[in-house]
Amino acid sequence: MIRIVISCIAILSTIFYCVWEQNKTNTIMNENCIEVYLYKEFITPEHNIPLKESEYYRINKNSELKDIDEVYLNRLAFDTIKKKIVVKHGGFKNKLNLIESKPFINNNEIICFQNTAKPLSTAIISKKKILPKVINYKIWDNHLKQFVILVNKKPIINGYLYCVLSSSICENTNILIYTKDELILLNFKDRNLTNINLQKDYPELYQAFKNTNRLIE
Repeated sequence: MIRIVISCIAILSTIFYCVWEQNKTNTIMNENCIEVYLYKEFITPEHNIPLKESEYYRINKNSELKDIDEVYLNRLAFDTIKKKIVVKHGGFKNKLNLIESKPFINNNEIICFQNTAKPLSTAIISKKKILPKVINYKIWDNHLKQFVILVNKKPIINGYLYCVLSSSICENTNILIYTKDELILLNFKDRNLTNINLQKDYPELYQAFKNTNRLIE
C-alpha cells in the first residue's frame, strides 16, 4: 500500500513538474514574442515619387528615357531631395496602422534564427509553408510585399519579401528571401547582399531569439 502511495506521489510530482516547465516555457515565449507582419498597402519610401509622376520624367521621356522598357520604368522612382532616379523598393518608415490585422508568421511558427559568420547564411526558419498563392510574385513584382518584424508588438526591422523568381530590384533595405519553409533575412545595399549583424544592429530581436533558445550561433 505504501509503495502504491509513493508511486502515485512520484507520478503526480512528475506531472506537476512537466506542467510547471511547460508553463514556464510558455511564459518565456510570450515575453519574447516575435512576429512577422505584412503591410496591407505599399508604403512609398520617404522623399520618393513614382518616376512617371515626376517632372524629370515629363521633361526627359522623349529623350534619355524613351528607350527604357515600360516594365522597368514602373520599378523606378524619383528622389525629390537628391533629384535623381532610384529604385522604388528602398528603405521606408514603419506605419503600424497599415499592417495586416493578423501576423503572417506567428511566434510559435518561428523555429530558430541562424546567426553565423558564413556569408548569406542568416535565416529565420519557419514552420509555415510560404506558398505562391500567399504571395503571388507576379502580382507583386512591381510592388513587392513589405514586412515588419515585431518583438512584443514593437517594430524592430522592416523590408521586402523577395522571391528568387522576382526581377524587382531593392536598394538600401532588408529583404526576406522566401522558400517553401525558410525565410533568409539579409541586407541589400549597393546592389550587394550581406548578412545582418543581429546582435549589433537589432539587439532586442537578438535577445528575444536567445531568451527562447531559438538562436543558433
